[in-house]
Amino acid sequence: MNVKQIADNIGMPLEKWGGHCYKVVAAFLAADVFDGAKPATGYYHNNKHVTDHAWLKLLDGRICDPTRYWLDGKRPSIFIGKSDKCYDEKGLRWARELAEIRKKFIPSHPDLRATFDALSAKGGIE
Repeated sequence: MNVKQIADNIGMPLEKWGGHCYKVVAAFLAADVFDGAKPATGYYHNNKHVTDHAWLKLLDGRICDPTRYWLDGKRPSIFIGKSDKCYDEKGLRWARELAEIRKKFIPSHPDLRATFDALSAKGGIE
């Protein structure tokens, strides 16, 4: 897949893709780069980053992440493949991890309980 050609087709220069995953995914959808693709959002975790992120879910079950190269520090490319441990769709894994931290940390700091309870009510943290 020619990244430069796709950048031209979606009307967004490749130099502007980094840090703009939501815009790039929206542009891919608007340009119908992949028939039937659906947007996905959540978090991307690798050894260097934990960040909110957007990518595409393809009809065949694979994902397309046009901006993963930027997070991985690689040359511009479009990742198409099986979703791996880096992707946390809807932030479910992140919510579970926060819940575990809360269970360990909060009992010894009761003054923080109200703050975490308020966050839990807003963000669905259990």
